[in-house]
Amino acid sequence: MSTIHAAQLVFFTKHAPFDRMKRKHLLWMLERMQLAYYAKEEVIASPRQGEASRFFVIKQAGYITVNDYEAKLLQDKTGLKLDEIAKSVRALIVTLGADGSLIYADGKQIASRGGQNHKPMRQELMDLYHRYFGKRIAL
Repeated sequence: MSTIHAAQLVFFTKHAPFDRMKRKHLLWMLERMQLAYYAKEEVIASPRQGEASRFFVIKQAGYITVNDYEAKLLQDKTGLKLDEIAKSVRALIVTLGADGSLIYADGKQIASRGGQNHKPMRQELMDLYHRYFGKRIAL
């Protein structure tokens, strides 16, 4: 096993569902993986691309935005719930059509209804921003 594999093995054993795999199975997987880099904001995988022909492990995504169908696929394929996925990125946004969106920031759900159903007051926005980002803003 190379040094790179040792570092990858440590990484994968900290994350589901890989943390439940036997070491020999993880090593088999790692020996067949290729490291790739993508441009910032490049779409790596999308249902619009058709049937998947590759398995991607995205290590450094900062944000995930999906619709409700894509969110279900993401949960089905990873075996993780939305709140678990949200803990691995800075923000997760799931659009729900006419029902608005689910918005997670830093692993916590911060909003769950659409703007069409709610008219926030200026003070409410300022308080929410302060609560979740620790800074005061003036609107």
